Amino acid sequence: MSKRLTTFLKTVTDYADERCRELEKKANDFKDADISAYRKKAEKDNNAYIKYETDRLMTSVNRKISEYEAEKRKALTDLRESITAKVLNEVKTKLDEFTKSGEYFDFLTKSASSAKEALGEGAVVFLRAGDMPLAEKLEKAAGVKVKESDDIILGGIKAVDAAGLVMADDTLDSRLSLCKSHFAQKADLKVI
Repeated sequence: MSKRLTTFLKTVTDYADERCRELEKKANDFKDADISAYRKKAEKDNNAYIKYETDRLMTSVNRKISEYEAEKRKALTDLRESITAKVLNEVKTKLDEFTKSGEYFDFLTKSASSAKEALGEGAVVFLRAGDMPLAEKLEKAAGVKVKESDDIILGGIKAVDAAGLVMADDTLDSRLSLCKSHFAQKADLKVI
């Protein structure tokens, strides 16, 4: 082969090799860019999925926590009501024992006298049916007129002035009702 042909072939081969390297570099750059874009898309998709699953799990966990807290709050409320009912039943028993004691008549007399003082002469005192055997004795001791009332369950008195416009309530029923409304607070039975 001639030197010229050899030089021509070498030049063509060198040129072809150079073009191959350029094309190979472009192909690698294109492949790297494509892989990089794919990685970014995959990371974005994965992050979105992870966020979705995390949010879904957190919602589920928060719902379960709320349900648990509501269940425990209800249990505490039920327990508080049970304790309150038990205490109030014991108080009712004690009040029943009190109404059968000798101190009860003194309580009625003092209450009727206070009502007469507050409401004036002609005040009428009301007793429950079970206390009516004490009516005559109470009329003499407190200087009031006594009538029966169906509104009084536990004991004590209600009184009304002569005109029937002003009423006083010193029943054990109303006292217990006041105690009941303040019991949970005073006993520090709180549901948090």
